[in-house]
Amino acid sequence: MIYRHTQFGWILLAFAFGVMPILMMVLGDSRTVLLPFFLSGIIALLFGTLTVTVDDTRISWRFGIGLIRKSLPVTAVSSFRAVRNRWWYGWGIRLTPMGWLYNVSGLSAVALTLKDGRGVLIGTDEPDALQNALRQVVVSSGAAETALGKPPSRRAALLAILAINTVMIPVVVWTFYAGSQPPRVTVSSEGFVVRGGFSQAAVQFTTIREVSLQDQIPRVVRKRNGFNAGNTLRGYFTLDVLGDGKIFINRDVPPYVVVKTSDSFVIVNFKNPQQTRALAEELRRHLAAR
Repeated sequence: MIYRHTQFGWILLAFAFGVMPILMMVLGDSRTVLLPFFLSGIIALLFGTLTVTVDDTRISWRFGIGLIRKSLPVTAVSSFRAVRNRWWYGWGIRLTPMGWLYNVSGLSAVALTLKDGRGVLIGTDEPDALQNALRQVVVSSGAAETALGKPPSRRAALLAILAINTVMIPVVVWTFYAGSQPPRVTVSSEGFVVRGGFSQAAVQFTTIREVSLQDQIPRVVRKRNGFNAGNTLRGYFTLDVLGDGKIFINRDVPPYVVVKTSDSFVIVNFKNPQQTRALAEELRRHLAAR
């Protein structure tokens, strides 16, 4: 082995073990402290470091414990040089106008141009040492430390980034739009169905034990599956006392219709309290008629 160096992503590690757990506990409205730190540990293990090695035949690099790794034969490299990345390229694995970037911290990198025209940028906090190692193996194999060859098309990289954003932004916008809409309740002679966001609850009248109108509900412990943005909750949640069930509520607008079934519960309300009270009366009439 000619060269081996591990660079730590200190900012990413600080975010993983500092900011991320706080954000998850605040936004998730949960008492589950271990889960955020478990996820932070996974991030740290997978992306907390970048180790680069060079030997007589290959150039290799891996993130963290090595589940994410890449390597190239030295004979595939036509040229290399030290570069400074644009700050907006970010960290991790990114597609840039100069090719795929692999880094965990800082802006320094060594850019490789491959004989097939592709570009690879390897982030490093010691570019000179990495270049010295490459001189020993790449130049001797017939490549040269020169200006980079023609990089991958800037237009192609920008189009790829635009395509990803074109897909992701509407998904995020639609998720928040759908989750913020008022719940839709359909009542029939057999039962009722509540739809809100991407969740729904169907309840048969034969399974209902109680329908009540409450000014307060038990504290939300955590979200199981659903939408949670501020005071708007739609989906499957765990509540103190009641346990696991479906809720479709705005927490700042009482009252709430609380429907307890034989094995779970459904809680619904609307921004208009009169509409909430009307739903409770309608459900009670159907129950009384059975």
